[in-house]
Amino acid sequence: MLIIFVASHPTYYKYNDWAILNSNINMVQQKYGDFDLGVVTDNKAGRVAYYIYTDNGPIMPDHLKHYYYMEYDEWGVIYKVYESCQPGG
Repeated sequence: MLIIFVASHPTYYKYNDWAILNSNINMVQQKYGDFDLGVVTDNKAGRVAYYIYTDNGPIMPDHLKHYYYMEYDEWGVIYKVYESCQPGG
């Protein structure tokens, strides 16, 4: 079970990449709540994100907020997920 969990949540433990990829962005918003960055616009491709953590670790912290990003097409289908900092640092 642990191997399946780790394989399906490689980007961040709270979000199941397998379930999110190829899902509709509105369904993800209903399940996980409002996005911390971005707004969904009907019939337009876009990118939204959930805040996941601020790196204040003891070894070389960057002190930046990290987000779980989802990119979706004009039909609202999510085609890419990744972790990154907000543009502009």
